[in-house]
Amino acid sequence: MLQEERPGLREQLERRVAQLEDELRRLADDGVEEIEPARPEYDEYRGTLERFLEAGTVATIRANLEGEITDVNEAFTTLTGWTKEDAAAHKLRWDTITPPEWEEADKNSVEQLYKYGHSIPYEKEYICKDGHRVQVLLAVGFADPTGQDCFCFVIDLSERKRMEAELKLSEAQFRLLGESIPQMVFTVDADGKTEYFNSRWQEITGVQPGIGFEHAWGALCYPDDVPRVQEAWDRAVAEKKPFEIDARYKLKSGKFSWALVRAMPMLDPDGNILKWFGTLTDIDEQKREEEETRASEVRFRTLADAIPQIVWTADSQGNIDFFNHRWFEYSGLTIEQSLNNGWQLLIHPDDLQSYLREWKSAIRTGDTLERDFRLRRAVGIKKVSPNSYRRHLCRAVALHGRNGQVIKWFATWTEIESGR
Repeated sequence: MLQEERPGLREQLERRVAQLEDELRRLADDGVEEIEPARPEYDEYRGTLERFLEAGTVATIRANLEGEITDVNEAFTTLTGWTKEDAAAHKLRWDTITPPEWEEADKNSVEQLYKYGHSIPYEKEYICKDGHRVQVLLAVGFADPTGQDCFCFVIDLSERKRMEAELKLSEAQFRLLGESIPQMVFTVDADGKTEYFNSRWQEITGVQPGIGFEHAWGALCYPDDVPRVQEAWDRAVAEKKPFEIDARYKLKSGKFSWALVRAMPMLDPDGNILKWFGTLTDIDEQKREEEETRASEVRFRTLADAIPQIVWTADSQGNIDFFNHRWFEYSGLTIEQSLNNGWQLLIHPDDLQSYLREWKSAIRTGDTLERDFRLRRAVGIKKVSPNSYRRHLCRAVALHGRNGQVIKWFATWTEIESGR
């Protein structure tokens, strides 16, 4: 097929027609009435146009300006169903296959052709042979001075229109989603210029919709956070990878609030960035809880190191994750040894199995563990005295969450008397 032998011809013609349309519209805006009539040397191009008509790559018709279509090519038949035979039998007219609402557009084009020898390409519809309509872009290539013979290129816009409609629908759905979620939503192009941000931006930050994110973010971001945000963004752009960072942003009230900033790049088939889709999610409460937890952890560890008992904590599964200083003084073990169940080596062999059994039961039920056992002092010394084991009271209490599940265990081993 000729269409397969000459790939890209349709795209080239569409681009050329678009360029011609833009140029003629520009001239029209400047005052088309002042342009001197300029008809092309029709005979010089006639043979070329006839060969193009037969090529069938782009839908083409040959007609006169009185309405009669005298010839069509295969591409036009494929597009509309009207054939060369219909044209040869004088049954085909462009004015009768044009819906009434497009007659004025045709009339304007004909007037331009008579006056200037060319017309601005324009959109219209044709009624196909089976009755349905097809959206097209019509461009008159050349016309003879009498208007009795002209060649028209017909570009099928139905697919483009469908894609435009789908794009508009997709854009509308995106904006609807963007306006319905609690996060601040934005899109920026490959150069970082704002294309859209939702109404939550103005509600939360006071920034007007007309002010682009690229101009606003530096003023909104907490000064100490600006360098690392900029560095992370530059790295994401260079690597074409998702962007994610925690940073503080100024609210309409003037206070700063923590937000999680995320942006995903949209890439073209060649891997180039087309645009970024981003959100800012308020995580201020979460951050404050984390800070309070860290502060509470510091207070706990400080208190644990200040008391004479051995203090330890464990996760919900019973894995010990912390010992206070008193433990290391008493046992002589390192932190690596202690957290790797080395503590079990210090419990008297006669007490170990019963201790572990009750500890596992407490982990399973969440009940408080309380029992006494013997614990060896200063492991690693060359000579173990008869009194190296000392009796201790273990008390382990579970911290429960809102759902009743164990979150953490807090425990003490208190020396109650000298061992034997």
